[in-house]
Amino acid sequence: MKPLTGAVLVCTQYAGSDLCYTLPVKWQDAILHQKFHDRNPAEVAKELIGKLLVRRIDGEYLVGMISETEAYLPSGDAAAHNFKGQTKRNASLYKEGGHAYVHSMRQYCLLDAVTQGRDVPGSVLIRAIEPIEGVQGLVNGPGKVCREFKIAKTLDGVDMTNPESELFIAEDEKDVLHKINISSRVGISKAKDMPLRFYVSAVSAKSLGTKK
Repeated sequence: MKPLTGAVLVCTQYAGSDLCYTLPVKWQDAILHQKFHDRNPAEVAKELIGKLLVRRIDGEYLVGMISETEAYLPSGDAAAHNFKGQTKRNASLYKEGGHAYVHSMRQYCLLDAVTQGRDVPGSVLIRAIEPIEGVQGLVNGPGKVCREFKIAKTLDGVDMTNPESELFIAEDEKDVLHKINISSRVGISKAKDMPLRFYVSAVSAKSLGTKK
């Protein structure tokens, strides 16, 4: 992985462990491009582990490392929001890879990163985050991700590959050193046995079984 231009080292404590990350001074140097997202959602879900979720609000940044994801396939996946076709509610799933699909579950918002390309509605649900900057406490559930990063339905459909975006995903300079675990998805009632959940276990951020 190429070093980030003008990077700074930030260390924090999480669950009793010291965690250090390299954050770029200029985020546009590190934002994941559309090409990263334009792939099978299972590949993207695995490779999003260790990437940085960034929320920009009035010039300030909320930053965390993505530690748990789930892939939802563009076809034949009964648990995916695209299973019954395109609707007004899930229209953002049909945008180009790298867009945000923000949807609601009861009183919570959930964030998916759209994958593969226009009209191929795969996505990756961001289930858990390890806080780095501007975020306090456990972020061990997809509803908590949106709550702590102040992600609301107003960000549905935003292009996360745009350097001017209020929400994006970026590289960390160093590779994830922890083993990435794979399991079946949690909190769903259909297609439960598909091995499409990815998470790191060195610092436990395994999320609760919130239904998608």
